[in-house]
Amino acid sequence: MGNPRKKLIEHSMRGAGFYSWSLQTNILTADKAYSDIYEIDERELAHGLPVEKILARIVDQDRPRLAARIHDVILGGQSFVSSYGIFCPSGCTKALLSMGSCSKDANGDPSIYTGVVLVEENFGNAVEDVQLESQISAAIDLARNSKRDLTERYLISALNSLLPADK
Repeated sequence: MGNPRKKLIEHSMRGAGFYSWSLQTNILTADKAYSDIYEIDERELAHGLPVEKILARIVDQDRPRLAARIHDVILGGQSFVSSYGIFCPSGCTKALLSMGSCSKDANGDPSIYTGVVLVEENFGNAVEDVQLESQISAAIDLARNSKRDLTERYLISALNSLLPADK
């Protein structure tokens, strides 16, 4: 019924926000999904905001750890995945997962820091959905191999109820 790893990536990346931070100008630009996650006007992010406006949203207890990880990446470290929380204008706090990497310019100096941000809750749901789809797919195979046509049809119906409408 499909590649579970591919499905996990597809499910996980739904709603993922992508961003780029120019280290020379200290300006961060991002896509619509990122603006939705952070609850920042999409046009503002398209034009670019000082990175401090984004960093100010990070919950206090996560700032030192996240700053140290970003600093390590900028200085040539490996890309990383980190979890952290943000405060949003709506009053809610969101748990995020972020992966970032830093590219260098022609002189070898850190230049552009890019990354992707996911709402942690959505990622967890994606893992659960893919696991459930995989288990139902295995049950369909068992029913098919056992010639249990009615069971197979019910399981296929259950699987189809989990799939997005656009599939």
